[in-house]
Amino acid sequence: MVRIVYNTHMTEVAVSTRISRDTKALVEQVMREEKVDRSTALRKLVLIGADEYRHRKALEALQAGRVSFGEAAEMAGMTLWEFRDLVRVHRVHWVARDVPEDVRKALQG
Repeated sequence: MVRIVYNTHMTEVAVSTRISRDTKALVEQVMREEKVDRSTALRKLVLIGADEYRHRKALEALQAGRVSFGEAAEMAGMTLWEFRDLVRVHRVHWVARDVPEDVRKALQG
């Protein structure tokens, strides 16, 4: 799932970094395909990467038992149902000690 969010009230800061030639080619591909400028293409790719990072960290924390299912969903920036789908896709195994019975049944089926 890719969320495209443009918040016009967002505070932006300038960041300078070096990227590989492959990443530069990907940025240019996004620019061409989506008809956007370089800054927009870079922001889009960073947002996608940030979402992926949050999802991965939430799944790891859930599987390790460091957080509840609800806390992991919150870490991932997702609803419980969206996170349930992510858990299924990644086949994460976890012990559902803190999940109410109705949610547990929904997660299983």
